[in-house]
Amino acid sequence: MGRDKEGKARIVIVDDNSDIRDTVESMLSDKGYEIKALASACELYAHLKEKGVDLIILDLVMPEKDGLEVISSIKAAYPEIKIVVYTGHEQYEYSAYSRKADKFVLKGSDSGRLIKAVEEALKQKK
Repeated sequence: MGRDKEGKARIVIVDDNSDIRDTVESMLSDKGYEIKALASACELYAHLKEKGVDLIILDLVMPEKDGLEVISSIKAAYPEIKIVVYTGHEQYEYSAYSRKADKFVLKGSDSGRLIKAVEEALKQKK
């Protein structure tokens, strides 16, 4: 799947909130990752058919598709892709969502937690 020509990890951010997408995209671009920001699971599925991806940062509560359904379908079709759940709903932290994802980070926590989760998940790929 994976890395671009320069060896940068390819990360897709899927969140229906454009402010979150922009913030996370900027933060991870500054760390040298190749980032694609998408607004929905439908956009994600289309993107995966066209491009290689190393890691997905996925919001759970979005229109159209349930987060657990998205995680399950991605893991079934692309088991090598790592998934970091990034949500503002802390009731999901110890749920099936967090168990199916590779990492779980609550929105609003220190930005370093998301960066650390991304780095750890990418290390698992090797």
